[in-house]
Amino acid sequence: MNIVLCAIDAKFIHTNVALRLLKANCPLPCELFEFTIKSDEDTIVSTILAAAPDLVAFSVYIWNVEIVRRVADAIRKRSSAKIVAGGPEVAHDAGRFLADCPFDFVVRGEGERAFARLVTALADGSSFRDIPNLAYWDGSTERINPIEPIADLAGIASPYRFTADEKDIPRKIQYLELSRGCPFSCAYCLAPLDGAVRFFPLPRIKDEILALQERGARTFKFLDRTFNVRPEVATDLFDFIIRNRRDGVVFQFEITGDILPDAIIRHLNDVAPPGLFRFEIGIQSTNDATNRAVARTQDNARLFKNIRALVAGGRVTIHLDLIAGLPEEGLDSFIRTFDDSFALFAPELQLGFLKMLRGTPLRRDAARLGYEYDPNPPYQVTKSAVLSAVDLDRIACVEAVLEHFWNRGFMPEAMKMMHACVPSMFFWMESLYAFLLDRGFSFLRHQIFEMFALIDAFAQKTIPAGYANVHDALVRDYLERAEARPKPWWTVREERREQKSALLQRAHAIDPSIPLDDYFKYGVVAPYAGGYLAAVYRPSGKSMIRFD
Repeated sequence: MNIVLCAIDAKFIHTNVALRLLKANCPLPCELFEFTIKSDEDTIVSTILAAAPDLVAFSVYIWNVEIVRRVADAIRKRSSAKIVAGGPEVAHDAGRFLADCPFDFVVRGEGERAFARLVTALADGSSFRDIPNLAYWDGSTERINPIEPIADLAGIASPYRFTADEKDIPRKIQYLELSRGCPFSCAYCLAPLDGAVRFFPLPRIKDEILALQERGARTFKFLDRTFNVRPEVATDLFDFIIRNRRDGVVFQFEITGDILPDAIIRHLNDVAPPGLFRFEIGIQSTNDATNRAVARTQDNARLFKNIRALVAGGRVTIHLDLIAGLPEEGLDSFIRTFDDSFALFAPELQLGFLKMLRGTPLRRDAARLGYEYDPNPPYQVTKSAVLSAVDLDRIACVEAVLEHFWNRGFMPEAMKMMHACVPSMFFWMESLYAFLLDRGFSFLRHQIFEMFALIDAFAQKTIPAGYANVHDALVRDYLERAEARPKPWWTVREERREQKSALLQRAHAIDPSIPLDDYFKYGVVAPYAGGYLAAVYRPSGKSMIRFD
């Protein structure tokens, strides 16, 4: 039997671990083809058909479901191969996908053992009736077998040992699992549907990390929904990674912030090398009524205290998540959530919009709760009982500014200065969005110096009392982020041009370790805080010299 596994990833840097798990645990050989959503669909189809498959399996998500549907249609027209679909997009609405798509089988939930048993049944002609997690056509009858979570994860074979992956390991994200399942019941999330929390053996995970690092892996992301559900296990693995890290590697974890013990925070702030760990922490909403409405338990005071401690420690990179459109959260409440969350100054604050994912309680109750949402993936909310379409458009404008001017890290100190000068960063960013559009700024195509010049002009207009400090912070941020001598965005008067030679010589007098010729060849000087700031971008590194 020729078995083809087809991954259609969102980006090249992603590694489809789901299909590699099927391959590692399949009793017969499988051929894995990996594409992206930007791949030519005819090429995907022809590549699959060239393998003369008897069975084709797809891993299906909200970002690739429409492509998978079209590719599967094309295969059905040109091949008698059986088609299997699995993954979160199809698992919780198997009957609909069996009816609407050319799928012969849908695997619901964990697929390693269900797929292996399906392959065996197809090979020997036995019945599918006792295969857990399987939905299929029995003649003209649709059958959906019960879901059985895999109790003993130790029995699952490793997906990280394929020699065909060697060349891509250094270039792609490596997804790992310490556990499966989720201890919480958030109504907008699929994780609670995965069952109780179960753990892989810790020694196995350590071995996988060592082996992947040895093969050049640089970016690791754990898929656990709450990596710190067992603090002692999390601490053990943190320490193992610290002891065995390679230069330049990064490990990312989803952390539930309000249950993170103080001892772990202090420990990481003491021993973690900066940049080694990234924590993704969901705030989502600070509205207690909203959290109750989605069955989310969250201690906001403790959550914020823990985030502040991690940010202040400077060892762990913090990424925070917000969701606009949750029940009971109107615009005024969301603005409070946003402003309070921004004030934590985490390096990344992602503002997402509620998606009505298949299988979630919130999608089930959407009509009763007054929701309207796009019927097509990713099923984003367009209106709620307390949030109008206009409100969501306003939030989207703020999200665009947040992503470009904060999350990209171009001007962190200047943004903090602005925050200190305005009563609400939400309203300030909303006004900035209108200002940028009025001046023809494109969020898709722009120069960095253009961003700084426009922010400077807007700050001068909206916060005149604090403008001088904001301007100086923008100058410093601009010079610090540059890797080569940048184009000045501030006004350079003729007399300053004439003074540049003298200014660079003064900078050289303060730091003569840099040759004078390098000041002229690689240097730029800007008025700063009543004096000047020189930046020299030599091939060996960047130097900043402040002088009066």
